[in-house]
Amino acid sequence: MAFNKPYADFSDVPDDFQLPPGDPKRGAMLYKKHCAQCHSIYPDGRVPYSGGIAWGPTMWNCCNRTAGVEKIGGWGSTTSLKHTGVVWTDANLMRYMKNPRAFFDAIVGMNFFGINDFQTRVDIVHYLHQLNENHPYGQELLTRHHQNANN
Repeated sequence: MAFNKPYADFSDVPDDFQLPPGDPKRGAMLYKKHCAQCHSIYPDGRVPYSGGIAWGPTMWNCCNRTAGVEKIGGWGSTTSLKHTGVVWTDANLMRYMKNPRAFFDAIVGMNFFGINDFQTRVDIVHYLHQLNENHPYGQELLTRHHQNANN
């Protein structure tokens, strides 16, 4: 399957890609716009405002995780990506967010067609870097997560 669209050109993210400076606060807003409808930021995949479980895998601790190994999510379809061996490095996150279908050269089970704007993707990746137990923002999320779970 060939993807001959401008979004399929990944030359803006070379193999030796180093993530440039970005704004994680802006990234959080952009994440909410582009990603939060299907992906949770919590370890258990829940979506606090709906009380349900996200359709896609959680983005908690996604940086440098192997694609398809996270089973939390409503569909569990990411397990089909497990065979790819893709690790979510900054470069791969940037390429995937630009055009998921072209990145895997396959049908990707989500209603997301990509983000062409380079800085938007950079800011989202900076936000994703905060979603782990070692970052102060991630620790704050865990605290809120545990408080909400006990209510």
